[in-house]
Amino acid sequence: MCAGRTGPPRHNTGFALRGHRLFMNPAPPQYLIGVDTGGTYTDAAIIEAAGQRVIATAKSITTKGDLSIGVADAITRAMAAMPQGLHPQDIALVSVSTTLATNAVVEGHGSAVGVLLVGFDASMAERTGIAKAFPGMALARIAGGHDHNGEQAQALDLDALDEAIEQAGEIRFLPILLTSATAIGGLLPLALQGVGLYSPMAWAIIGGLITSTLLARLVTPVVYKLIPPPVDRTTLPPGDSSRG
Repeated sequence: MCAGRTGPPRHNTGFALRGHRLFMNPAPPQYLIGVDTGGTYTDAAIIEAAGQRVIATAKSITTKGDLSIGVADAITRAMAAMPQGLHPQDIALVSVSTTLATNAVVEGHGSAVGVLLVGFDASMAERTGIAKAFPGMALARIAGGHDHNGEQAQALDLDALDEAIEQAGEIRFLPILLTSATAIGGLLPLALQGVGLYSPMAWAIIGGLITSTLLARLVTPVVYKLIPPPVDRTTLPPGDSSRG
């Protein structure tokens, strides 16, 4: 005779009792999501973790103004391509990579401010030749990084990052200011000559140079420092790798 058990039911352990035999309920499959953000397109792939088999893929336009829009759209399209759908609890890892920084360097886009190396030691920086590739550029090594499994190997040193950005900005401020001043100085004679078409154009360019320099080097950094954009800093419990 067995006494009945009272109280809250135990959590499901994945076992089921059928007759006199004990069966284990099959665990739901786990999936890996990989996202690559390129200069034009953002690609997403869903991989079955057990068999390392690609289940679904999708492509979306890269939204450079807000990369999260293109990333979310690519993942949504890939999930929609799965007939059975995909539940959040079935996602074991999400990995996101991008070549946008490399593209900017190769294509010469943006304004060179500094080189920040996360997770590099002195030997790695020397071996890769990064310092030689950017002569005269402010270079800083910041603690942080992940291992080959995507797990955090060392926390990002945010204080050192802020300090490196400020120092790089100070180093690059004078060359940018001198470049703008040189262009303005070259346009002043043309602007002062009073030539019908070219003088107003020269004044317009001078005004644009002054405005863009003030906005880029003073107004924008101050606004970002005082009113930083919202950042999702969701923290997972220790040992929880269900999200990437």
